[in-house]
Amino acid sequence: LEEVIHVASSHNTCAVLQDGTARCMGDNSSGQLGDGTTTASDVPVMVSGLSGAAVIETGNDFNCALRNDGFVLCWGGNAYGQLGNNHIAGEPVVGLDDAIALHTEYVHACALTGSGSVRCWGHGGQGRLGDGAMTNRATSVAVVGMTDAITIVTGHQHSCAITGNHAIWCWGLNANGQLGNGSTVDSAVPVEVLIP
Repeated sequence: LEEVIHVASSHNTCAVLQDGTARCMGDNSSGQLGDGTTTASDVPVMVSGLSGAAVIETGNDFNCALRNDGFVLCWGGNAYGQLGNNHIAGEPVVGLDDAIALHTEYVHACALTGSGSVRCWGHGGQGRLGDGAMTNRATSVAVVGMTDAITIVTGHQHSCAITGNHAIWCWGLNANGQLGNGSTVDSAVPVEVLIP
């Protein structure tokens, strides 16, 4: 591949090219290569119907792309709502039209919006969507209290954001203390990391 501007990898690898199209290769058991098949490929195949892509992210069995117009599209597995659009492949994630950053994890995804809010969708177990519940969501939901985030990241079953005052807030699984708040209790809403 030439003219690659972004690459991501999980059980498959995907790349965005300068022309805004994407190519993926690897596991395709849930259609995550986006070529309309479920056949694995050891060479890059074009993601059908995707244009204007700026960033691509890979999950366990699904992939998402952030387009230049602020919309996010996902394709592949959707057992937990990780396509973010009520199970309609090829349609944008519901509730997002001004995304500026995107991160996916095993079976959930989060996007940062231009206004500083964070929206997540997919598997809600352990509170990893940050909306105060532990419920799967097939459309994006706002993370409680996130109004001035400047960057986001998703972990295996948790997510974090840095806010405008340079504090770190995390939510989701906390069995090993990965939320950094002096506890090992999961949190369905953001908790501030206690930096000494």
